[in-house]
Amino acid sequence: MAIVAILLMCLGFLGCFVNKIPGPLFAFIGLLIAKLVADLPISWGIIALCAVLVIASMVVNSKYVPQLAAKLYPYGKGGKWGTFVGSLIGLLIALKASAVVGIIFMLALPYGLAWLFEFKGNKDAKEAGKRAASAFTVYLVSTVIKLAVVYICFNATISNMGDNIVG
Repeated sequence: MAIVAILLMCLGFLGCFVNKIPGPLFAFIGLLIAKLVADLPISWGIIALCAVLVIASMVVNSKYVPQLAAKLYPYGKGGKWGTFVGSLIGLLIALKASAVVGIIFMLALPYGLAWLFEFKGNKDAKEAGKRAASAFTVYLVSTVIKLAVVYICFNATISNMGDNIVG
């Protein structure tokens, strides 16, 4: 069952970059499986902390981050879809490329495709650039928040797996 927990954590990591997958939630479910089914010595305090962080990240990412972007510049469905498609393609390229090239593509493609999709809808390059920048800001801030939460859940699980195997 520890393998299922690790697979869920990997899916959680993937969800940090692909906004349609609730990454922190999958990482937390993996943490719970590691505690309850694999019987890893993870404290309930860590689980409670992770639960609070997962809920907080979901609220912040669904409510406050889009408000931040709306204050910058409103964006449309083109920006949302552009960052989504760009993050998927960027992630696939990152898996095959070197670390530097992967990071460049994971940053450039969401913005580039957000611009392209917004431009296609508005036919104004300057307007599309502003909208794409706002959509990319939401993507970037959301990704960083989710990465932090998934890292905490993942670290709590892995560090206890090592203790359990060695000890």
